[in-house]
Amino acid sequence: RRRPFETGRWLLQVPVVGPLRRDLEISLCFFELFVLLKSGIALDAALARAVANRGQPFAAPCVILSGGETTVTLRPRVPGAARGRGGRAGEFCLGLAQALQGQARVYALAADTDGIDGVEDNAGAWVEPVTLERAQRHGMKIADYLGRNDAYGYFEALGDLWTTGPTFTNVNDFRAVLVL
Repeated sequence: RRRPFETGRWLLQVPVVGPLRRDLEISLCFFELFVLLKSGIALDAALARAVANRGQPFAAPCVILSGGETTVTLRPRVPGAARGRGGRAGEFCLGLAQALQGQARVYALAADTDGIDGVEDNAGAWVEPVTLERAQRHGMKIADYLGRNDAYGYFEALGDLWTTGPTFTNVNDFRAVLVL
């Protein structure tokens, strides 16, 4: 039986430019690309950690791609609490940030290709190794935001919403996890 991450192996050469280049302090890097048949916070986080810590089942640097709409468990709203905001892509990033716990060398982006995550103005969100640390410096607890399904509020406060504007197309939702 094939495991979900053994679906294919393509060598994709991608020069890294722009803000990512500055943030990662590299001028050019080539990534191996892996496409998942199945995806979820636990699987994506486990794969990213395994690659970053042990170089298994893939060697870094690599990009782990997955697509399709994720599910969100809506939690009961506490009376008097503000309603959470955000969509599936943001919620995925919020859960992934919690699961990765600041894992070094792992970056992720989840976004809706139509440019609208749920009913908000962002397409998705971005996670990096310092996401939790930055939030904690602002007194933000990720569990509180997950508890009220408020991915938008969390990533907006950090400046990590991915905003493209409407694309007027809806190919599929996607997630990309970069492991350096």
